[in-house]
Amino acid sequence: MNNESLNIFLRLVQEKHEQLKSQVTALSKVFVQENIDSKKVQADRCNSAAEDLARALSVKDQPNWLKEIIRWTKWYSANYKSKDSTFTAFQNIMPLITQLNSHQWAFTENSGDEDFDFDKLYERHKKDGKLEDLFDSLINIIAQMVALGEIDSIRVKTDLERLVALLQQNKEGSYFSVMASWEFLRGFLKNTTWATIDSIPVLKQLKKGFEDTVDEMDIELERVHESIKSEMKSKYDTAVHSLTYKSQAKLENKSEEKVL
Repeated sequence: MNNESLNIFLRLVQEKHEQLKSQVTALSKVFVQENIDSKKVQADRCNSAAEDLARALSVKDQPNWLKEIIRWTKWYSANYKSKDSTFTAFQNIMPLITQLNSHQWAFTENSGDEDFDFDKLYERHKKDGKLEDLFDSLINIIAQMVALGEIDSIRVKTDLERLVALLQQNKEGSYFSVMASWEFLRGFLKNTTWATIDSIPVLKQLKKGFEDTVDEMDIELERVHESIKSEMKSKYDTAVHSLTYKSQAKLENKSEEKVL
């Protein structure tokens, strides 16, 4: 393949890769909503984008994360009406976001930034704060709610147990795993399950404590983003425009995105 043909091929693959990133990002947002038909539509779009990228590659060049995205979006579309389908798909697709976003095609030119590892950078700044403690607090509060035995609804109890499982699974995960959990959590606070807890007097104080902790986590995540942004600017003289953070309070005030 001559240089011009290679360049055309690279542009094609990179374009399809970016399209898939966009569709998976949209899926992560739709998954926290309650309309299952919208979830299926977006899962189909993700599957189509993933299949499109796969068709541009030889089987040997198809990374495992791409095959898994195809597998689980296809699975979700076939099972989206099942009770546990959204949670199962979310758990299997969201951890792939790190690999999806950081993948460098072996046939692309090296950028010269071999020493740059975003997840290591994130881990370092996370450990300087209290993010893990806040995750533990959220997990403990939900566990207390369930343990009190005041929740009669099987659906509410199951949803809370799933939330605990998700937070436990991702609290020490990659940046993208944590952010996927955060998006899920913010969506959870707006759904009917969380609203139902208001009707259980003994749980109201725990509910308030949970929401206060979520507010603390919002502030802490913003701090982590600002710290990373500062280091990247000083050390690499760059910004990663694909990574954004919207503070919940500022989001409600329709503020602009924070971009790393």
